[in-house]
Amino acid sequence: MTEDCFEAVVPRAKEVTFRPFRIDDIDATEVVVETLFSGISKGTEIRRYLGLASELEWHDGLSVYLNSKSSNRWPIRNGYENVGRIVRCGSTVDPSLKGRLIWTPSNHSTHVVLKISDYEHGLIPAADDVGELENYTFVARTRIAMAGIHDAEILLGDVVGVVGFGAVGFLAAQLALLSGARKVYVLDTDPRPLQLASIIDVSAILVENKATAASIKETLGDILPDKIIECSGTSAGLNLAMRLVRSEGTIVTISTYSSPSANDLGVDLMGEWGRNRLTLKSSMSVNNRSHRRSPLWTRQRQEQVAIALIGQRDVIVHESMKRRYFFRELQTAYETLSKDGADSSALVVY
Repeated sequence: MTEDCFEAVVPRAKEVTFRPFRIDDIDATEVVVETLFSGISKGTEIRRYLGLASELEWHDGLSVYLNSKSSNRWPIRNGYENVGRIVRCGSTVDPSLKGRLIWTPSNHSTHVVLKISDYEHGLIPAADDVGELENYTFVARTRIAMAGIHDAEILLGDVVGVVGFGAVGFLAAQLALLSGARKVYVLDTDPRPLQLASIIDVSAILVENKATAASIKETLGDILPDKIIECSGTSAGLNLAMRLVRSEGTIVTISTYSSPSANDLGVDLMGEWGRNRLTLKSSMSVNNRSHRRSPLWTRQRQEQVAIALIGQRDVIVHESMKRRYFFRELQTAYETLSKDGADSSALVVY
């Protein structure tokens, strides 16, 4: 049996091509997954498409970027939210898995070949409707938000702020409530996503051009955030978080930051950071970085919990986060999401 397949490839900045490939024989322990949906993230994925990710060579042994440019930066295979159906099983794989639905952190591709023992935890139940099935394209982002919540070490009764109310911020706000926060503020410079705040019972704060941390704090009074989850991926968002959090509070970043632009003032460590004795944590949970509670919280366990949270509707995904594009429209989706004021995520239909 041979499948005719295609995968999306970014050969250089701002360009998408579709590479054909064939699947003939598979290993006895492998399965073939036919993709139904894949998710697009406006954060890391769009930055990679635009060529804004670091150009420098990463040295795994030293855990440091070198001064030389990476020789294998291109091509890029984007995507890490794939929902599909198992259509073929290797000779030693349980044949009853054929036809099962599964989530994997795979790239945008019509078919995926994988070792089932590495991804069996991604099996998902049959959904009542297509909309519920589409929601599983947010498993990785739920896991990323959850890792940030764990790193924040939210205590029962804490006040939590979320800066950047895109898809990940929307998920992080819900998880903060589930973790015992008594109040959650969500902040964004765009009023449109803030319209979703009331759906999950959190308080929206529009950060307008003239808004300062001092004016926001005066409005909030004594109910200031003990912890802030920074989801904007901008130095302006991180600076606001450091100025807004309570003295001796904690800021956790769960975004990937781009190289500074010409008008980017950078991160200010000369003010509230030192005087208020703040704690700043990077919650990098990708790029082979382990959970801070590893080995108790393995990657597989985090993904299992994310699948359960979505399946049980303990966290919800709003319809506005699932603007749909066909697989061959991927470049159009990227171009649309790259624009200021665009949606925070999208969905690819195969």
